[in-house]
Amino acid sequence: MPDRELFQLADKGRLQDPKVLDEQIRRMMGDWRAPMGCSWDFCCNGCQLDRLERANPDAEKYASYFQNNLSELMSRR
Repeated sequence: MPDRELFQLADKGRLQDPKVLDEQIRRMMGDWRAPMGCSWDFCCNGCQLDRLERANPDAEKYASYFQNNLSELMSRR
């Protein structure tokens, strides 16, 4: 659950700043209350990485994805 500091930064739109986001991730991961599975939960829920396998990148916008056969690598998993 996000804490007060994180909610305040989100309300101000400051989490869009990569430096601020990185600082907050490091702060949360260093908290003794962070559960062991917190980083995985954050990646899956916060960044939606669990949806990556179902993603269909735009072939024109992400040409290197197709040029480097990354789509084949993802399907082999």
